[in-house]
Amino acid sequence: MRTVQIVFAVAGFASVASCSFWHGLTLSEAPSASAEKPLRSDIELTEAKWTAAEADILYILTKEPAECLAPASDKETQYLIDVGRTAFNSPFLLGGQAARARLTCNSCHRRGGDNPDFFIAGLSSKPGTADVTSSIFSKIREDGEFNPVAIPNLIDSAAKSSFGSHGVSAELNAAPESMLSLRAPGKGSLELQAFIASAITDEFQGVPPPQSVLDGLVAYVAHLKSDECASDNVDRTLSADVARIAGMIDAAIESVERGERDTASLLVLTAQNKFVDIYERYNIDGLLDQRNVILDRAQQLAKLRPKVAARKEKIEIELAAFLASLDQFARYLESSSEHSLYNKGVLIELLGLEETEESI
Repeated sequence: MRTVQIVFAVAGFASVASCSFWHGLTLSEAPSASAEKPLRSDIELTEAKWTAAEADILYILTKEPAECLAPASDKETQYLIDVGRTAFNSPFLLGGQAARARLTCNSCHRRGGDNPDFFIAGLSSKPGTADVTSSIFSKIREDGEFNPVAIPNLIDSAAKSSFGSHGVSAELNAAPESMLSLRAPGKGSLELQAFIASAITDEFQGVPPPQSVLDGLVAYVAHLKSDECASDNVDRTLSADVARIAGMIDAAIESVERGERDTASLLVLTAQNKFVDIYERYNIDGLLDQRNVILDRAQQLAKLRPKVAARKEKIEIELAAFLASLDQFARYLESSSEHSLYNKGVLIELLGLEETEESI
């Protein structure tokens, strides 16, 4: 079994909190989500860790829902959506045990929807449920009872005035008052922000994020609308994952230009973390050179993040150069992607799975 250890230095968001902490992530260390492992013991894919044993693993690893995202009305809203989309896919937004295990908002709410295949032993009673008052990820909401609830679908949240099992009034009371302000107010925005803020600080005991990150999450979730949903799922591909890294870096550059260095630091760290997903897909025999290239790019980005946090002059130029280099990086990996775990045929062969109607 090959093991890679990637250590992330996570500086505390200086404008909100003065904490700093380290997360050491060893891919083989993360606990299995279900009592019965759905994958071969020598293959580690984070996307499968929160999946019920009876789920269609091949479908989950090769397909995902299309993003039901409505277009932004102006540049400011687009910026917030880009920040929010990145934060939605960042384990470091949640902190603590969730960050160490690489759990994100998207783990429970795939592309903003629900996740009927989500399962963690001790947290879920059945697939698609989670106990949000458990001490597994936070002691703040612990109520001493095992009472999982269905994971909610966040699409069309902009039209709601109540969220989650506790109801909006409880969420409003639980959210830190200093976090309840908006740069892009709209219908239901304050309630939605309170729900998201409470999930971060109470449900997962995370550090309150920069205000622009919280506003971004509100903007992103508020723009998830059912009438924007495509009927078909989309393929999980190398190019899509590289494009997501590029989007994160692009948003980080704009954050730097706006003087929002704490937000930019989180975005860069999340982009660095995304390289782990690509590494896992190439973590099989015969692809050592590709893995070394992936690690090298992740380490390059790791060297840039402290410069962002330290407000080094012209760091946006270095970030832009890194962004421009991703095209060549993608082309190099694409030449061998047919031998990687991005290839459905390789997944079928190595995991001993059968193709299903959903995975076609």
